[in-house]
Amino acid sequence: MSVRRTGYKVIVPNSCIEVYIDSGNVNVGLENADNLQTFNCAYWTGMDHEINDFLNCLSDKKNLKTLVLNYAGFCKGEISGLSNFSVCDNLSLQMAHTGVTNLIFDKDINGITNINLNDSKSFYTLTSFEHLKKLNSLTFNNCYVSSLVPLRDITSLTWIEANNNKISSLDGVQNLVNLGSLNVGNNSISNLYWLEQLVKNDVIKLKTLDLSDNSLENSVTASIDTDGDGQAENVFVDNIKIIKELYNKGVTSIDVSNNNFSDTSELSSLSGVKY
Repeated sequence: MSVRRTGYKVIVPNSCIEVYIDSGNVNVGLENADNLQTFNCAYWTGMDHEINDFLNCLSDKKNLKTLVLNYAGFCKGEISGLSNFSVCDNLSLQMAHTGVTNLIFDKDINGITNINLNDSKSFYTLTSFEHLKKLNSLTFNNCYVSSLVPLRDITSLTWIEANNNKISSLDGVQNLVNLGSLNVGNNSISNLYWLEQLVKNDVIKLKTLDLSDNSLENSVTASIDTDGDGQAENVFVDNIKIIKELYNKGVTSIDVSNNNFSDTSELSSLSGVKY
């Protein structure tokens, strides 16, 4: 079903599996849409819908696989309605270019596997993402997130893309042994201590690492809470050595260009390392 006309209320029938909205002003009735698999809108204001009420209407649609609310005007502030998405399986959620500040999950959710929040510039925290037990892919370029710590136990993650945020530490990635791609360019990362902890695992799947445009030097003494007990200690971190360890562990594409290295000669023999 494709909706383009404005000022209407459309009741989605039980037989409908896909809804595409290409209109700013339209109301959508989803009460009977039990077989819905895809809901995709562009520049939708939500009309008379409140975002959490709208999400509650979708939360019992067990066949829902794709929910796209990009540029949706009513996606703003703190959103808690996704906590009820317990019947979905392998749901992909897109809320790019919205005014959302926080997604709140107050219980464990297994059905949400992919989230894209690109260019939602007010989005600032992953605090309750620890409840997303089966999250596979997380993308939030050009947001305002400063910490990856809530992700540290989500070992299902294979993809993190978080370029141009406010990230200063990679605390949170040390247990992500299934992570294949980590993109954190244009942040404020000054040391690779937590990647060194990741390398200590017997097997890691990381192949692509983008650390370009950060604050890395050859080595640094950093204040790090190594035990997670709230007590930081000074730790000497040899960033060049860790890059070499990552390469030798099988990370075949590493971008550390536009950092603050004084000497990159030790990286010159590593094909696939951009510096």
